[in-house]
Amino acid sequence: MQWRRDFYDAGLHGLRWVLWVLTAVFVGMSMQASRADTHDLTIVIGPLPDGSMQTHVYSVQSLTELAKTEYTTSTVWTESLDRFSGVLLWDMLAHLGVDPEGWSGEITLEAIDGYSATLGPAHVDETAPLLAILRNGRPMPLRERGPVWLIFPYDAEPAFRNETIYALSVWQIAQMSITP
Repeated sequence: MQWRRDFYDAGLHGLRWVLWVLTAVFVGMSMQASRADTHDLTIVIGPLPDGSMQTHVYSVQSLTELAKTEYTTSTVWTESLDRFSGVLLWDMLAHLGVDPEGWSGEITLEAIDGYSATLGPAHVDETAPLLAILRNGRPMPLRERGPVWLIFPYDAEPAFRNETIYALSVWQIAQMSITP
């Protein structure tokens, strides 16, 4: 009978160990996912006339506080008409102290996965594009191209429905580099 008890105790110990490992794995995965969904947007401006660089870091919460513009539009990547809210890139330039009217540099957007696209003054005006941080009133998780996605009002006019504009529509933006 003792061997049965030893076998039972060993089985319980092994089962506890397996449950502990599975719990640790799932907790670690959910912590990693929540950290990834709340990543910050780093904006680097420069070189400035004195040769220096400025770095600004925005959380999704701080971007939400700046959000003043909405587009209702469809995209080639989503299945429905969606309402995107965020900060116009034009307004973000002004907020950062870069004169959007006199700006003649470039903006390079880099996504979490390393994809990047560069916009020039011809791609930025008072109405587009939008650094979208909300979709249908909710923050966008990584799995839904968030938390920051450069959106154009694709349905507003045919000029926004072409391969060049689609290539500039970077999602999961981690860094924005601005040359004045």
